[in-house]
Amino acid sequence: MGVRPILPATRESLVCRKEGCHGMDTSGSRCFRYNNWNDDPRKRRRASVFKGNIDSHSTQTGYLDQNVTARFLRLHVLQWHEHPSMRIEVLGCQDCNSIISVPPQAQLTASSSRPWSKQGTCTPEDAHIFSFGGWCAKTNDMRQWLQIDLGPPTRVTGVVTKGRGDSRRKQWVTSFALSYSNSTNHWHYYKDDNLVSPKEFGGNMDKNTERRHYFNQPFTARYVRVHPMTWRGRVSMRLGLIGCQLKEYFSSILVENLAYKKDTWVNDKRHSWNGGKTVIHRIAVDGDEDTHLRRCAILDNYYVDYPVWMVDLGQRKTVRGVVITTWQGRGEDRTNVYKEYIYNLEKLTVFVENKARLETSTSGSKCASISRLNNALFRRTLHFECPDHLIGRYVYVKAYGVPRWNRLYSAILCEVRVY
Repeated sequence: MGVRPILPATRESLVCRKEGCHGMDTSGSRCFRYNNWNDDPRKRRRASVFKGNIDSHSTQTGYLDQNVTARFLRLHVLQWHEHPSMRIEVLGCQDCNSIISVPPQAQLTASSSRPWSKQGTCTPEDAHIFSFGGWCAKTNDMRQWLQIDLGPPTRVTGVVTKGRGDSRRKQWVTSFALSYSNSTNHWHYYKDDNLVSPKEFGGNMDKNTERRHYFNQPFTARYVRVHPMTWRGRVSMRLGLIGCQLKEYFSSILVENLAYKKDTWVNDKRHSWNGGKTVIHRIAVDGDEDTHLRRCAILDNYYVDYPVWMVDLGQRKTVRGVVITTWQGRGEDRTNVYKEYIYNLEKLTVFVENKARLETSTSGSKCASISRLNNALFRRTLHFECPDHLIGRYVYVKAYGVPRWNRLYSAILCEVRVY
């Protein structure tokens, strides 16, 4: 990891703006958000000083003692010849930063498109980011969308757009929203933290310049849709997704979720209802992977020895495994529930049975367990893979606490998927 400054060939070229900084999408800086710089002059005096150039054409390379990972890079100019001017290249690598939406591996479809003509191309297939044409919606309204099917669920870290390239007219999208799904039946709009409304992304200002956005919250999905909100001339664009293939494979994501919106039950009555209206334990099978506490099912041993959560699959099914999305705190880590969850939860075990509302299960029906060893229990995604395929109608998740006397513990299930 390093920085390579190069002075421009002439004094007039590439002069820095007055602000003296801009963000770069790269690993190797000390800042993750552009407004979070540590700009204390006292610390700057103790910072490393890199040697600059001695002429306008040679390269001067400076290497960091330790690699750093971040999104933005800022250089503070200390000395210069005649005028502060430079060219720069960052040395390093960025994980999960490839275009993953190129046909034929990825398939593009749309809500509508204009008929093909000799003057240009407007089909969804012409919308990939390396195309010379582009997709053109049949009508100009906010009901239009352009969709990419990535095949297997893929880690998506960003989006890149261009305008329509084969038209003499000015046609491009100036703002858009984005949604994603693993089944096309249930869509999630991308939102930044603490925002209720879908995020509005800035679009293009001409037809050929790329506009890239990297997500603060990357996601995993098979289908991604872009929903144009405003446009220039016509709803037309080229689209690419940035990301990488999953390093971990979960079969549950690739097949039907057997637990989706099925009936549930818990033996813990303390967290069964919310104000007498909402059955809290059903939230764990609503298809929403929001990990805020209000969107998760909570179990504890306040009234029972071992809290149990159950889902009724409707009929006997072959169960190969269970994937659970857990609570990660997300600014709610000062609550008592979080302390009970982190300090006192020992293990989660998944069982498959043919009887409903059981407090105890037989050893022969056990699918798998995950314990707190090496903090495995507190990862965002827990995968319980059954060593042998089990047949049953009811899937149970049972929580165990640490072996301490009179200790209250909690288990928090934000989403449970059965495959």
